[in-house]
Amino acid sequence: AGGVVAGLSSYGGSDPAWAGGTGLNGTAFNVRVEEDKSADGETAHGPETVDYFAFSGSQTLAAAPRQEILETGSATLTHQQTTLTLGRTYDNPVVLAYVETDNGLQEVNARITQVTGNSVTLRVQEPDYLDGLHPVGERVHYMVVEAGTWVLPDGTVIEAGTLNTANLTADGFEQVSFAADFDAAPVVLSQVQGTNGPSFVTTRQQGSTVDGFEVAMQEEEASTDGVHNAETIGWVAIEAGTGQFGGFSWEAGRLSGVQG
Repeated sequence: AGGVVAGLSSYGGSDPAWAGGTGLNGTAFNVRVEEDKSADGETAHGPETVDYFAFSGSQTLAAAPRQEILETGSATLTHQQTTLTLGRTYDNPVVLAYVETDNGLQEVNARITQVTGNSVTLRVQEPDYLDGLHPVGERVHYMVVEAGTWVLPDGTVIEAGTLNTANLTADGFEQVSFAADFDAAPVVLSQVQGTNGPSFVTTRQQGSTVDGFEVAMQEEEASTDGVHNAETIGWVAIEAGTGQFGGFSWEAGRLSGVQG
């Protein structure tokens, strides 16, 4: 079965929001903008842009010269932490995860709690105003990329990296500069890589260009003017398009006008 990792790449609405899935089949996935109800019951959100990386299944992908630098996979998760063993050992892995289903009654997002060279620990996390229990399993897709700048077998450029920041969107966005020479603004996905601050948190992005992008964090809506401990944010930038190597195929793209 295939999978997808998706995230908001615009800041069209300042209310805390993230990309949430409502289903996937072999040729398409459904995505919407999700908000929490910690401050009020209103969840209407203006149109946002969603960047995504879709893949044919749980695979590894090598970059020249034949070093495995990317792998993908899927797991069914609840609020309980689950540790997944990776297919290889990485020097500096960047992990992205996305909740593809909407099986439970409450909104959730994927939360990575620990990353090591050969494992990732993660769960689904409800916003803090809820009870934190989400026993209904949600399907989560993930991708792991070795930090650095790489060229995939078909010539596609991909770059992954991390930054450390405590900035919430109310404090302003952090600028990230690419080392790679992209011909056009790449697809960019980002995610918090740990739990220095246990509160519900997601990343928000804006301003993607060939040179870089801006990123900050958001807690739930009731805490938009609060503070959050500094976290490591991992990010992956990849040229938009499709590719295939062996039995692994992928598509990286951007969707405009996505709403709740």
